[in-house]
This record gives sequence, C-alpha cells and structure tokens, in this order.
Amino acid sequence: MFLFSLGACDDDDATTEGGGKITVAFSSPQQEIFENVSPQRIALVLSAPASRDITATVVVKSEDGVKEGVDYTLLSHQIHIAKGEMGGYVELSVKDNFEIMPDRTVVLELVEVTGASLAQDVLTCKIIIVSNEGYGRNPYITTTKPIVVVTAPGPGS
Repeated sequence: MFLFSLGACDDDDATTEGGGKITVAFSSPQQEIFENVSPQRIALVLSAPASRDITATVVVKSEDGVKEGVDYTLLSHQIHIAKGEMGGYVELSVKDNFEIMPDRTVVLELVEVTGASLAQDVLTCKIIIVSNEGYGRNPYITTTKPIVVVTAPGPGS
C-alpha cells in the first residue's frame, strides 16, 4: 500500500517580487531611552515590504543594572508585522524610579522569524536606559555626578 499527498509546498520564508528573501533586523544596534518616557518603541525593519504576515521573536540577551519585571517590562516577545508593512516595533515599558541613577542597559536579541528570514546583521539592540533626574548621559556634557548651577544677579541689577 502506498500513501502520498498532493499539496502546495508553503515556503516559510517570504520573498520579494524579484525572488530575494525578505529579512528582519533591528533598525539600529543601540538606542538610548529616558526612563520617564514609556512605553518606548524599538524598531524592527524588513528588507522589503512583507509579502505576507511575519512574526518575529525577541528575547532579553543580557541586563546590566536592571531586571525584567522589576525595572522594565518587555511588553511582547512576539512582534507581528502585517502583510504590506515595512517593519514593526518591540515595546519596552521602563519604571521611572524617581531617583538619580547611572545608565543601565538591556540587550535585546532577535532570535526567530516566521514568514521571513533573520538578517545577517543587527540582530541585537543595546538599550541604554538614561535617568531623567539628571545623572547619566547628557548629549552636551559628560558627567559622573549631578550638575548644580548657581546663578546670581548680574552687574547693574
């Protein structure tokens, strides 16, 4: 007795109109976020518009100075990108602790994709959580302690 099945083969990886594979990656290898702005969106980008629905899985690869579920929450480990879209977002909710804190980091890793392929680059994104109370990174001044500015009336006042 022989059993066989006739059916369409569904390739798991979507392709572009030209036949190239559609890939998924983070838009940047690093992103700074302020702890008082939440949730934050970390972009995932496709190499071409999605020819079908795509699901990407993101995990926390490492942490420095923070703990998932205490200091921040990854709102979804599964990111759904609809057909026709060029990307999607990982959302990260950060707890504002109302204290002056040094910068803390979370490294996210793109580990699995359904409906497309993992890109060859930018599969991790280092998220730097910056304290909004004044300590940590400042785009204008490098500091290791809070800055105190004292002003006084000028001449002739």
